[in-house]
Amino acid sequence: MKKEQPKSLVEIIYSNWLLGLLTFVCIFLLVNSFLPILGIANVKQINYEFSYAVLISVIVASIIRQQRSAATVKKQNEQELEMLGKLTGRVRGWAESNKLVEVEKFDTREAFFEDLHLALLEAKRRVSLTAIREETPDHFLGGSAAQKWYQAIIDWAGESPGTRTVERVVAVSNPRMLAWAKDVKKQLNDQSIRNFQLYGIDWSRQNGFPVINICIFDDLVTYLIHTPKEGLITESRFVKINSKIISQFFYESYFRELKRTSTPVEADENPA
Repeated sequence: MKKEQPKSLVEIIYSNWLLGLLTFVCIFLLVNSFLPILGIANVKQINYEFSYAVLISVIVASIIRQQRSAATVKKQNEQELEMLGKLTGRVRGWAESNKLVEVEKFDTREAFFEDLHLALLEAKRRVSLTAIREETPDHFLGGSAAQKWYQAIIDWAGESPGTRTVERVVAVSNPRMLAWAKDVKKQLNDQSIRNFQLYGIDWSRQNGFPVINICIFDDLVTYLIHTPKEGLITESRFVKINSKIISQFFYESYFRELKRTSTPVEADENPA
């Protein structure tokens, strides 16, 4: 780092107008005092009272300026410290909300649904989930935890309709899935559960992309079910992600987009 060169006395005086004026007055008074000694009696001397009044005024002005400068610097320092404190708080908050992402894989479907139940018990506000597939739940469910899950999510919504919300997007491209979605909607209507929102979306495996079903709890925890494009539902892989920022990303960029392109499911009130 280049060392700053010290300023000369002339540069210091030149950079401060009050100090320059003070120096000028002092030199002027000093020269005027030596006029009689030099024998220059015919030169009219200045009024000393006025001269010293000017000198004192300059000194006082200089002191006031320094005090004001110190106050300004103090205020600027306080503002900078305040801004630094706010920035530090934002960085700390960002760091705390973006801790290492915890990812957990499940070897069995039963273990996955058991963990879903635990997350549902801890959820407070909203559950957002999908059923993007061609098979109805009774086609692939196995084990007590998996069989109880679909009813548990309905019960969870019905227990506290004022504070809880369930959003579900279902693929209704074939008659089986459409009938299942309508049955769920009828059950919700029969139990007067209005805070369970059911949407239908046009999808089929022939669309050419793999199935990724999702379940998000309170924008804090995300569960993913990935089914290969040509694979069976029983070949799905199950993953849990504990991350607020990742959960918000999936909700805003994936689930919300699915919901935007879907339509509400209506039940058949008078089935034939």
